[in-house]
Amino acid sequence: MDTRALASRTPGVARFLLVLPIAGLLASISCRQVLDLPETTACETNEECSSPDFPCLEGECIEGLCAYGWKAEGTVIDDAEAGDCVHVVCDSSGEPVEEVAENDAPADQIAGDCTAPACDSNGEVVQAPSNDAPADQVAGDCAAPACDAEGNIVDTLSVNDAPADEVMGDCSAPACDASGSVIDGPNDDDVPSDDPPGDCVRPACDSGAITTTASNDPPIDMVPGDCMSPSCDDGGVIDVPNMDDTPVANVEGDCLSPTCDGNGVAIDNTDWPTTGCGECLNGQPVDWADLGANCYSGDSSTLNVGTCHGGTWQCINDQRACTDEVTPTSEKCGDGFNGFDEDCNGQTDEGGVGCDCVLGTTAVCYSGPAQTQNVGTCDDGVSTCTATPNGNILGPCIGEVLPQECDSCIQAGDQDCSGSVESCTGSHVWSKPATFFGTTDLAVLPGGDFLAAISLFGGTTVGSSTVSSDGFSDIAIARYDANGNGISAASWGGAAMDGGGRIAAHVNGYSIAGNLGSGSSENFGSGPALTAVGHDGFIARFDSNGSLLWKKLLGDASDDFVTGVAHTPDDGVIVCGEFQGSINLGGSTLTSAGGSDMFVVRFDAQGNHVWSKRFGSSATDTGPSISVGSNGDAVLSGTISGNTTFGGPTIAVAGGKDGYIARLDANGTHLWTRAIQSATDDIISKAVVLSDGSVWAFGTFSSAVNLDGVAGTDISPTSTGADILMVKYSSSGSYLQSQSANGTENTDVNVVELGFDNSVVIGGSYSGTLYLNAFASPAAGGRDMFLYKINPGGSILWSKKYGAPGTEKLEALALGPCGDVLASSTFAEPVNFGGGTVTPVNSLDNAYLKYRQ
Repeated sequence: MDTRALASRTPGVARFLLVLPIAGLLASISCRQVLDLPETTACETNEECSSPDFPCLEGECIEGLCAYGWKAEGTVIDDAEAGDCVHVVCDSSGEPVEEVAENDAPADQIAGDCTAPACDSNGEVVQAPSNDAPADQVAGDCAAPACDAEGNIVDTLSVNDAPADEVMGDCSAPACDASGSVIDGPNDDDVPSDDPPGDCVRPACDSGAITTTASNDPPIDMVPGDCMSPSCDDGGVIDVPNMDDTPVANVEGDCLSPTCDGNGVAIDNTDWPTTGCGECLNGQPVDWADLGANCYSGDSSTLNVGTCHGGTWQCINDQRACTDEVTPTSEKCGDGFNGFDEDCNGQTDEGGVGCDCVLGTTAVCYSGPAQTQNVGTCDDGVSTCTATPNGNILGPCIGEVLPQECDSCIQAGDQDCSGSVESCTGSHVWSKPATFFGTTDLAVLPGGDFLAAISLFGGTTVGSSTVSSDGFSDIAIARYDANGNGISAASWGGAAMDGGGRIAAHVNGYSIAGNLGSGSSENFGSGPALTAVGHDGFIARFDSNGSLLWKKLLGDASDDFVTGVAHTPDDGVIVCGEFQGSINLGGSTLTSAGGSDMFVVRFDAQGNHVWSKRFGSSATDTGPSISVGSNGDAVLSGTISGNTTFGGPTIAVAGGKDGYIARLDANGTHLWTRAIQSATDDIISKAVVLSDGSVWAFGTFSSAVNLDGVAGTDISPTSTGADILMVKYSSSGSYLQSQSANGTENTDVNVVELGFDNSVVIGGSYSGTLYLNAFASPAAGGRDMFLYKINPGGSILWSKKYGAPGTEKLEALALGPCGDVLASSTFAEPVNFGGGTVTPVNSLDNAYLKYRQ
């Protein structure tokens, strides 16, 4: 094979020339044959041209054919055994041979001893010095183990072996100096971690010193609604406007508006501070400049005119007030105001509140109805302008005379100023028969109607009512109008004899007192019934419609009778009567001294017991009659048969029966007692109390009598028979006067009533002849009724007597509010009572009569 030709034919492969050691062989045998290689070997990669049998032969694929050459001498082709200091190399003949490998020492199995295995020139493994220093077992001492040239372990300076930094965030760290000492060195990476929020700075290090640097760390907005928010500026906290941070509500008096402007909360100088009296200026409250200055709120033209003057500005309760000023007011007149110019117009008392008249002037006056002015006794008065706390007014109408409610015939002139004068004639108004008898009392009601109390035997019809007795007799009330026309009736009672009714008129109703027979039971229209054990008394009060208000039974197991009832000034009632044994009327039990005694009991308007008293002796004492004065004093009158005291001196009976008058105050306390005494019977039927407190008493007598308690006769009868006795006592009981009316036979005073003008009307019956006003009045036959009227001094004003051959007895009497006389008389035959003949319907009836005063 021509190796030159191979080299020239294949550029780049000249190095692959095969050199054979035997020259002859090359001449006669090709190299492929010597190497036992194929004549030609096709290839694609260098690896396809390698042969494990010739490790020093290096093949290369060139242009698809393998080309070969010997590896350079000394090329290591095999390390043999690792760490044995020997490896296989190619020699110059291309043969593998072993040679010493200094770098094929064994691995160092002992770390940190400053030695390592090495190969010597003979290929032996030896221990040679090495930089195999041991590990630094003491960290942070600025020293580290090292190996010297002989393989010994020695300590050397280590600047990187500083101790660990155990204090974080102080801008320093431990370091090693040149001598191996531990020192604190600056560490600007050791920044403190404690960074308080909201201070606009964060911690930093500067050459080992702790410092701060600016940070965008603003505080939280702790003041909402102030139109500002905190912000950071070069490490400092500042407030910057925040248009979204509007106030939540308008704060009154803060001089600010609830809106934001570019500078914060908007200023509101129209606001007013809530305390003090200052004002708002540039959004801030400022003091009131006028405090203490002079002021005046009135019209300037009135300043220092009249009572007007200025004052001083003061702050009172956070309000500006002009104190102590006086401004114009309405002109006033009266006590404390006269003589002042209150409206500050330069004039005094010229008109205004209370200036109805000029002080000291007078005017004619009259306060009554216009149609009565200067009519009859009515006359003008004079009123003087007087200063009062309510102004200058015309004072009382001095000297005026006003109309009286009623025209009294015992006083001169036309007192009711009606244009006519009443005369004391007792003229007849009407007389009407009733279809019953037994009227026991009459009473006039405020509207003019009148009531009749009746002991009803059988039945009768009054107006729209028909009533009848349940037993022998009942108690009935009949109501009539002022003209005597029947309106209605009601009756009460049981199976026994009931009757003896007495009436007391009230402003709003009436009371009736009477007697229930033994065993009779009655509830008077409401509530439980009152039942009599013996003969018992009762009192029942009704309203103006006839409805029961309250009732009381007045009695016990024995016989008890009511004889009188009267209205008291407190709208209560006082009842009198007689009782036997013991009786309790609401207070203490009263016990009779023997026979029958008298009782008096007072009830208030609601029926409550006020007080009760008994009077009497061991003899039989009949029930009294009773009258009540305007002050509430009660005057008892009647007849006694035994020695009796009414709380004062004992009356020692002179002979037969004596009359008496006893006065008690409103509490039932004895005031005085007077006895009517003679050797025969002396009867006092009733006494009345005049407005001055004096008392007129009326009865009959037939012998010379003592009236004043001083021995001696005070008045004597004029002839045989019983005379009428009239005796008057002062309010303190002093005897004032007496007079009599001669009766030739039997005379009874049955009824006595006091008029509004202190006149008195007396009525009764008589037989024989009765002399009134010195005129003889013979009875027509049997008994006739009489009626007469006296003035307060005892003078007879008029008298009447009516009769027929039978018996006419005046039994009941009442006076109207202006003195008209209502009377009831029994009659059995036609009688003219002054207005024409009245005929009875039954064998015995009542006639109701009305006469003027």
